[in-house]
Amino acid sequence: MSDIRSGTKHIALSNSILIEPYLIIGFVGIAFNFAWVFLMYGTNVFAPIGPYSDFRSLNVRLVLMASVSVAYIAGWILSDFLFDKRMLLAFFTVFFGTANCWPVIFPGIFDTFAVVYLFWVLTGIGYASSFLLWSEFLSTLNVHRSKIFIAGALLFGVVFAWPISLMIKPVSLFVALILPVLSCCALLFLERSYAPLVSRVRVTKEDSDKRQTLTARPIIATWASSIAFGFVLFYSCSHAIESHYVTSVIALAFALACIAILVDSMKYRVINEDLLLKIFLPTAALGFFSLLLFGPILRLI
Repeated sequence: MSDIRSGTKHIALSNSILIEPYLIIGFVGIAFNFAWVFLMYGTNVFAPIGPYSDFRSLNVRLVLMASVSVAYIAGWILSDFLFDKRMLLAFFTVFFGTANCWPVIFPGIFDTFAVVYLFWVLTGIGYASSFLLWSEFLSTLNVHRSKIFIAGALLFGVVFAWPISLMIKPVSLFVALILPVLSCCALLFLERSYAPLVSRVRVTKEDSDKRQTLTARPIIATWASSIAFGFVLFYSCSHAIESHYVTSVIALAFALACIAILVDSMKYRVINEDLLLKIFLPTAALGFFSLLLFGPILRLI
């Protein structure tokens, strides 16, 4: 764990993320990372080929989510050890993160359930490693600017991912594999050039944990957002397997939501935790019943 500060003065940024080259590099790097994740979860780009491929396409995503969750817990437990092991995490990101491509490139060799799932477990470790690395960069931004930064990066992540998902299979896969590599290169450059990362102060896991003050409100908000994420993710994955049209609709809806949050963060600041908690249940119910009614029709598109 680390405390990203330059002396006693925390970095203050204007509303625009295009204020200095290092932020532009960070913005593009994390957008590439988001695009890579979107392609894994919501498209067929990394879907296994062969018998029962549709069944495995959904199952491998569940394996991926389980692997990422365990990797995050391991990252927290080993945070003291990993503080100065950035290259190890970068190795996991590039080499483990792209492991799920091998069953697609060589379906005849890696065609058993166990082997396919093993590669996706490795990919989950690489995926978690990439976000552990990027989390420190994001912590150099204050709360308001980080909201703008993340909303913009998510938006551009969708913009990058959507056209890749429409490419023919071999091309889309190889383009998608470049994304985590470019993202990792951007981050390693910032590690050596961006002052707040270069001058970070080491904080032990024990001290860091003591600083965390958990109350009922953030716990409920995290619980609700996790349920929303899981709900959307499951149905996005299951329908994306069958239809490019559904993938495009989901990408458009996600992009519009990101634009709304981005504009609100920069100008109005109306969208906050209270509002999101209030609209979560009605929105989730609307989506759930819509899928019950129109799900069979979508499968015929």
